[in-house]
Amino acid sequence: MGSGFVIFFGNSIAGEAVFVNEPACEAGFLQGGIVVFDDNASAGSAIFINGGGAVSGGGGGSMTFSFTARAGNANSTMHGGAVPGAIGS
Repeated sequence: MGSGFVIFFGNSIAGEAVFVNEPACEAGFLQGGIVVFDDNASAGSAIFINGGGAVSGGGGGSMTFSFTARAGNANSTMHGGAVPGAIGS
């Protein structure tokens, strides 16, 4: 996908880990860092830092919870675009 991308599914748990997802740095890959929790997954007590897009038009970092996924006690930071013209800058 060209950027930091982590997906948790089934009954997976992030635990107490630290995740730093860097944005894409090349043209054609515009999104920032992405984390997805699906099914019955849990963020636990993890720390997530998702960088914003590093090219013009790039998106900010994002985290998505679907179905019965839970945020738990996680700490998350989503950065907007890192350059002029990026989304959320």
